[in-house]
Amino acid sequence: MKKFLLLSMIIALSYLEIFSQDVHFSMFYRTPLLLNPANTGNFDGLWRLNTTYRKQGDIQTNPYSTNVLTFDMPVYYFKRIGSIGISILNDRTANKTLNTNEFNISTAHFLKISKYSYLHLGFSFALVNKSISYDDLTFPEQFDNSIGAFNPNLDNKEQFDKFSLTYLDLSWGAIWSRFSKNIDSQIGVAMFHYNSPKIKFMPDNDKILPKYQFHAYFNKKISQNLLLKPKFLFTYTNKANEMLTGSEISMIFNENLKNLYAGAYIRTGIDRNTDAIIFITGLTYNNFIFNFSYDYPVNSTFLAKDLTFEISIFYKMPKLNPLKKSIQCEIL
Repeated sequence: MKKFLLLSMIIALSYLEIFSQDVHFSMFYRTPLLLNPANTGNFDGLWRLNTTYRKQGDIQTNPYSTNVLTFDMPVYYFKRIGSIGISILNDRTANKTLNTNEFNISTAHFLKISKYSYLHLGFSFALVNKSISYDDLTFPEQFDNSIGAFNPNLDNKEQFDKFSLTYLDLSWGAIWSRFSKNIDSQIGVAMFHYNSPKIKFMPDNDKILPKYQFHAYFNKKISQNLLLKPKFLFTYTNKANEMLTGSEISMIFNENLKNLYAGAYIRTGIDRNTDAIIFITGLTYNNFIFNFSYDYPVNSTFLAKDLTFEISIFYKMPKLNPLKKSIQCEIL
């Protein structure tokens, strides 16, 4: 009975991942290219490199894991500001039942609409491969009454048309940003899967429905060496939603240890339970940014052996000769 319940949970979660739920991060602003294609090149520097790892689930088995590597840089052409970026993602569900590999190319264009504000327009296209493996799973049809247990040698009677598929996934986004002496702000919107790519593991055809994201952040200088950084994210897809909101406090130090920060966020939504409080900390040392988060669950479905955390590292190459046309942005 325990095996059957475990199987049902894994299959349900796997199909949620296939048909509705995307990869998501607690430190959503630490994966800017996945947050919004318009974030491509949205920083002050020559280029930046980021790697992020997320782990979620039972620490004694094969948990959910996500690895992301991104690179982006501004591009100046005909006295205009654009950008290009690349992201590579690997995501695995529990017991490696569903494996996702994604190669994404994004580009953005920045328009100066006033002395202190910009409009960022971005577009991305991704080549995505998903594969299914049920070698470590047992199905209800494999329950052998003669021995009173599951027998993996029995036919599972599942009708998979294929075990691997590849498709093109298109997304776009827009961001409005404004900068002043004591406060920086950004408001953005993005639409993912707007081409509704078809996926077909089973005989029925299914589509990945569009996902919409709305996000905002504000950097407020509250003293000479202290910044308040509230952030917000709302995601909506197929009548399901998720909201992350919270704030960080950042303390500025010196030229090497540029800042040290800590904060907390809540993951909740509309007509759904709050499921986690997210504690975040990090620091900027020279041109590196180190980040760590831990999800503390607040619902009764959490198991004591479960653990969810993220680690993110940025490297940003600074400009040797700052240009007046550079983008005055620092979402991090």
